Order: sequence, then structure tokens, then C-alpha cells
Amino acid sequence: MSKCQTNSHQQLELLEREVPAKQPAKRVNIVSLKLVRESSVLYRERQIKSPEDAYKLPEPFLVEADCEKFAVVCSGVKKQPTAMLKKSIKYQSG
Repeated sequence: MSKCQTNSHQQLELLEREVPAKQPAKRVNIVSLKLVRESSVLYRERQIKSPEDAYKLPEPFLVEADCEKFAVVCSGVKKQPTAMLKKSIKYQSG
């Protein structure tokens, strides 16, 4: 049986079970994230040795921001940055 068929079968089993009438259910979205290289920057220090060093890398992208943003800096075992994800936070009402 393929993975998709197995998941469908498991979902059907869950639906067939009796659910108490007063127990609310919440639908949870399943999402995926794909990373695409957009550009690159040079990092002179080559290693992240302190929290201040970690802040200096995304600082130029965050200082002049017109909305709420955050950055994730990925590093290898030698504490060298390998990637940076910058993201803006958009709130939706409702």
C-alpha cells in the first residue's frame, strides 16, 4: 500500500470512530516550506563567536524595516554562517 493510501485509510478510521457530541474539533493546516537562494552577502568575521556577532549579520536587513521582521541565521559546526532566512510578519484578523 502506498503512503498516500495508508494516510487516507488512517483518516477514514479516525472519522468512523465515535466523537463525543460536545467535543469541538480544530482543523490544522499542513504546510511545507521550500528554501530558494535569493542572493548572498559577504560576512567578514567568517565565524559567529558571540550573540553580538549573530546580530550583526541580519542587522542591515532589520534596522530600516517598515514592519515587524525577524531573521534566522543557520550555521555549520565550525560556527560559520551558511544561510540566513529573513521574514516579515503579517497579521491576519479573524
